Amino acid sequence: MMNELLLLGVFDRFQKEEVYSIQDYRQLLWEYQEYEAEILIQIAVLSFEDDDIDDALESLKKARNIYEELGFEEKLADVLSLIGDIYLNIGEKGNALKCYRECMELYSSTDSSFKDDVLNKIKDLEAELSGTQVMPTDDKVEEVEEVEIPSDAEIKTEDDFDQIFEKLDEVINLLEESGAYSSYLKTEKSLESVKEAYDLASDLGDKKSQGILLLIMGDKTLGKKITKKSMEYFNNALNIFVEINYPQGEAISHLFIGVVSFVLGDIENINFNFRKAIEIFRSLKDSYAESIAIELMNTIYET
Repeated sequence: MMNELLLLGVFDRFQKEEVYSIQDYRQLLWEYQEYEAEILIQIAVLSFEDDDIDDALESLKKARNIYEELGFEEKLADVLSLIGDIYLNIGEKGNALKCYRECMELYSSTDSSFKDDVLNKIKDLEAELSGTQVMPTDDKVEEVEEVEIPSDAEIKTEDDFDQIFEKLDEVINLLEESGAYSSYLKTEKSLESVKEAYDLASDLGDKKSQGILLLIMGDKTLGKKITKKSMEYFNNALNIFVEINYPQGEAISHLFIGVVSFVLGDIENINFNFRKAIEIFRSLKDSYAESIAIELMNTIYET
């Protein structure tokens, strides 16, 4: 291995008389790491073509870790999209959806040409996994048109966030089980105490409680405007509710994701998540929850 490195000239710069600074070496390391990630992606592509799925995933996950360390968000999103494609190809739709959502969160702050493609994959998988993908009747078409958001709608500024946040407790209270978790919603309850309850639910294998507690953690971090972390909590909650087929939890998760998308300025994701929530509430014939969702949506948009 040492001979190979010498042949490649890797150590040539160390044999020169010039003195390099720490920053120079860090830059060199950064370039090597980026190159390593690119090679890992190529290996993953070849492994996938050879039907070596495990090796393909392993290589992509190593590349993902590198891009996370380097802070390359768009390249990290690209890798997550590739991992999602592999999971989708082998029928692991839950894992694929999780990757696509993480990818979409990163793409929301970029102009990536892959953004629309990933969003469509999320829509298709959510409809399939939640069992809500049905051929619409004429009545259903009219209902969807009722919640159509005009393309020229004026989105409120972040100065109005406090007004929106006041309505979020109403959203969590839409859950049938919210009463059992009301103590965790109190402002004096720390995020750490909610995390402890989540860990206990996890140890017990209580998926529904895990999902609800993730919503509460997301609510608390969103209140502090820690938007990326709150989005992570809400996406994880949504994944759990999809997994256990709990549509009420799915709808509420979509509402929260829509609000975080508002803070991030991602209008496309706002529209998608609010429509999705309202459609689920309608399928459950929960007119009260639907009215809360529409009221929250109207608070965000000037009509």
